[in-house]
Amino acid sequence: TSQPVKTTHVLGHDQYPEGLGANCAAASSILCLPILRSNGTLAGIAELYRTIGSHAFSDEEEETANTILLWGGLALHNAEMVDMMMKQKQLNDFLLSVTRSIFQDIVSMDTVIMKIMNHAQKLVTADRASLFLVDSKTNELYARIFDVGSDVSLDEPGAEKVERKEISRR
Repeated sequence: TSQPVKTTHVLGHDQYPEGLGANCAAASSILCLPILRSNGTLAGIAELYRTIGSHAFSDEEEETANTILLWGGLALHNAEMVDMMMKQKQLNDFLLSVTRSIFQDIVSMDTVIMKIMNHAQKLVTADRASLFLVDSKTNELYARIFDVGSDVSLDEPGAEKVERKEISRR
């Protein structure tokens, strides 16, 4: 549970029907405190005990141990966050490496746009794709990359095709 347990009756306690274990046979007082994550879930239990002849744990000692464990829970949370960030950094480094390898041979922007259009076309399983841009001076749509997926390729001599359409204003 996530509730603290403090008792001086270890052998008779419901949670310890067989005592604390082989190494703790002489325990007379026990203090168990939860170690909680930032979202309130249980991360672990700190078990403190005193042997026969020692005094029982006081409320002040319980509060001190609880405060220390609160800081321990924060340290655990920070360690988990660092681990998550390291995994995210590894993923980002991998994606950057893949992106660099894809774009290292690309010389012109038309080639980059063609590759993006081809991937977009495959992603949505389209037969053809076109990219229209707005010419701000003439207020016309134009496409240097028009009808990707047809038999015409920009790599062929004279294959560059520029289509223009006027944009109607509403």
